[in-house]
Amino acid sequence: DNFGLAVEIKNSSLDDDPAYYFEVEVMPEPTVGWNAFYDRLVYPEEAQKKGIAGEVILRAYINRYGDVEKTEVIQGLPFGCTDAAEILVYYTKFSPGLLKGKKVNVQMEITLTFSKK
Repeated sequence: DNFGLAVEIKNSSLDDDPAYYFEVEVMPEPTVGWNAFYDRLVYPEEAQKKGIAGEVILRAYINRYGDVEKTEVIQGLPFGCTDAAEILVYYTKFSPGLLKGKKVNVQMEITLTFSKK
């Protein structure tokens, strides 16, 4: 007796599903590719001068069209690093996430590393 918890997802229901999925068969990716995406990260001058290094971790909410609806800071860094990471993610176009072959909204964590080259 599973109390009716197992519900089959119908393909048609995914077309306008408002949910943001954590795991899908094909996760969103920047349309420019991950390497070019990371290359676009701006390391704020003040943060560099102060020796700030480490990771900014963001949760990005990417809609079925590949646009970032919003970001949430999971872990930030001072002196503009968090802002720089959010701006990069927010203004990046992604390929949409796919679930059962349909484009769906996805939430995913993106880690951006600030370090001296």
